[in-house]
Amino acid sequence: MMRILLTFLMMLPLCSVAQTKYCTSWQDFLDSQWKETEGRVELKSSSKEDALAMEVKAEKKKTSYLIRKTACVVEYEDSLYLNLRPFNTFGDIYVRAWRIGSDKLLFARQDVAPTGFSVTFGGNVSPLSSKSFRTLSRLENLVCYLAAWDPQREELRMARVTESVVQQLLTNHPDQLSRYQSVERKKRENADVIISVLRAAGVIL
Repeated sequence: MMRILLTFLMMLPLCSVAQTKYCTSWQDFLDSQWKETEGRVELKSSSKEDALAMEVKAEKKKTSYLIRKTACVVEYEDSLYLNLRPFNTFGDIYVRAWRIGSDKLLFARQDVAPTGFSVTFGGNVSPLSSKSFRTLSRLENLVCYLAAWDPQREELRMARVTESVVQQLLTNHPDQLSRYQSVERKKRENADVIISVLRAAGVIL
């Protein structure tokens, strides 16, 4: 019995909560220049209507303010979260994001504009009405976007992930491309379909 107890106690450090890290610029994110937070930090769902929107909960007010206002990407419990505040479109929230390649992040939100639409830092896009958030907890009601740095404009931009973009990403994954093309056309740009097939192909991490 004593041996079992000692074994359990030795395992406790392995069960500790992983340190939350953040980047204050996109270049820091690309260069993996992470900063560790002070004190305990959690990302929790901000509302029942929008379970995918996350807000920061921190022991220290300074840390909470820093992550909410200045950080652009947070790593929490081995997952990446993108700060959507700079886009001035989706609200002051973080959302789960997946890395594509070395310089892009994919995330899912409501469809706010036609294909090809992009938003820059400080864009004059009006926030959406709260009525549009009724179905945001389900990926099938969302679309995907890519966030990437535009070196010419020197700003972070986002663009809708269309069917043609997904097919391009799956060029070297014929099995998953075939699976994707078998999906009903009107559902091919749904976030649940895109995320599922890209994860299966190993395109997003």
